[in-house]
Amino acid sequence: MQPQANFVGQNDFRGGCNTGDMPFRLALDQYQWAENMVNRGGIMQTRMGLEPVTPDLPDGNLQGITTFRPTGSNYTLLVAAVSGKIYTTKQTNGGWESWFELPAIQFYPNASRILWCVGTKSVTRNPDGSLSRIPAIRILLMQDGGFTKAAMFDGSVSRHLSPNAARRETPLGGPMAWVGDRLWVCKDQELIASDIGDPISFYENVSISSGGSFFFPDTITAIAANTDLKNLLVWTANSTHVVLAGIRDRTLWTTTTDFVNEILPGIGCLAPRSVTVQYGLIWWWSNHGWVNLNTALSAFRNSTIAFQDRPMARSKGNLSPLVDGIAAGRFENYMMVSVPSGDSENAHTWVMDQSVGYVLEGQDAARWNGIWTGIRPLEWATGIFDTSERIFVASRDYVTSGGTRNRIWEAFQDRNDAGNRIGCQVETRQWTIPGALKGKPQYVELALSELQGEVRVRMYWRGTRGTYKQFSDQTITASVGPFNTLQWASFTADEELEGTRNQSRFYNSAQVDDTKPTNVTGFVENKDNDNEDRAFSLLFVINGQAAIVGYKFFINPISDIPSGQVVPQETYPLPERFVTQQGESIYNDATMPAYLDRRGCKPGDI
Repeated sequence: MQPQANFVGQNDFRGGCNTGDMPFRLALDQYQWAENMVNRGGIMQTRMGLEPVTPDLPDGNLQGITTFRPTGSNYTLLVAAVSGKIYTTKQTNGGWESWFELPAIQFYPNASRILWCVGTKSVTRNPDGSLSRIPAIRILLMQDGGFTKAAMFDGSVSRHLSPNAARRETPLGGPMAWVGDRLWVCKDQELIASDIGDPISFYENVSISSGGSFFFPDTITAIAANTDLKNLLVWTANSTHVVLAGIRDRTLWTTTTDFVNEILPGIGCLAPRSVTVQYGLIWWWSNHGWVNLNTALSAFRNSTIAFQDRPMARSKGNLSPLVDGIAAGRFENYMMVSVPSGDSENAHTWVMDQSVGYVLEGQDAARWNGIWTGIRPLEWATGIFDTSERIFVASRDYVTSGGTRNRIWEAFQDRNDAGNRIGCQVETRQWTIPGALKGKPQYVELALSELQGEVRVRMYWRGTRGTYKQFSDQTITASVGPFNTLQWASFTADEELEGTRNQSRFYNSAQVDDTKPTNVTGFVENKDNDNEDRAFSLLFVINGQAAIVGYKFFINPISDIPSGQVVPQETYPLPERFVTQQGESIYNDATMPAYLDRRGCKPGDI
């Protein structure tokens, strides 16, 4: 007797994305994969959009972006570097101004990155060597990794700095950090500290009695203020060190026990732009993967490293070997980690959210949402504009005419990219058949909300083998509101207008035709029809603004074979046989297996 039809389903995605475990072992609130979606409140939504900063930057070697608000200015500037030149722009009521090239600054055009740091100058050195306090001035410091002299910009003056014996200004070097009222500069294996209260004066460094500089076992790859804002973290490729930079009296440095201390031997940092602070922790890309300071310290104590990127294994497994350009950013509760997956540039941005399942009484555990695509972030930069925090990203974008274009985008805008619909998708966990029976997929009922504008929805299914096969393809029209329709083109002053809300739909897919052979792409792994399997997953592909609230997946169970069967040997020699990442089978010759001929199935039947 045929078992009764039943369904499985999901209406809570709070467990987040997880590609590090077998798909059928995922928790009931997890999913395999998501692209260009966010998971807030356990509901999968089209991600926030990107809006370009226009006009575009000049062509050339894009080297970075930062934000900087000069002392006394009403405007926060965007500052970008292209081929060694530094450009600034600001936003006024008329939009973004044209990019202005800072005079008297020219870095090495082929440097991979420009490194930034903001320090505060509050003292000046008199001719007799004494110090006088002055009104504090914010200064943006810039380095190109040691090719060219450092440079500074305070909002009006821009120039390179002179580290010679006469002026002893900021030395050329690499990563920088402002901690303990001093600028700390890395130069190969050396860490150098500025004079107190002056990021462009380094007179004290020549005095051994005042501490001098510090040397590390290998080239310094990154530095950053710890979350306590008192100590300085210093990384090489294979170790992590802490410097007690909060001790302001420099004469105490040489007598302070463990003023420089190695805290994480074997755990270093490979990407200077990966260092970021989020959720009260400092995070970075180590020589083993994505970690934070708490998990790294725990690893030091118990020899077990709890990498924080295991759920992103699908993307991590396809990384370029050159990871020094990995860039991280943070905005509100989100953390973005842009990595070179499947590309020499950062084509995937991993997104973690602290508020996947927000509860008023406390914090929910952070979860990976999935990846964002569409741009290739080189560097993220946040800043306060007026009274609001905003985030920008520099990207080397592919263009349809070929080549790349340097662009700056503002992230976390309305759910479209420059007015264009966003393509997104989510791949569910694999659902096993209750009672360990085989089953056949029937159809899906999908609950959608937050629909706005024209939205295309496609649904697919697959078993444990073979490619995804389409249930249905439908376009939904959810009008934006009365202000864009003819019947509301005019209204009188005494009329009260009310906005419209985003719409929702219950959407049923088409039924799978059990009479039609479905094994066209899975013949290497599976001699049965693909619609006969012990587990199935779904793929929802959406183009436009929408949210997936939940779904029901109806499966018709079928009985197992009542007795054992001998599986034919895969005798040798055999033609080479491959299975692509999408599950498609490939032979190295044109001969199709005999079992396909017996069943009368060939490519193109479905």
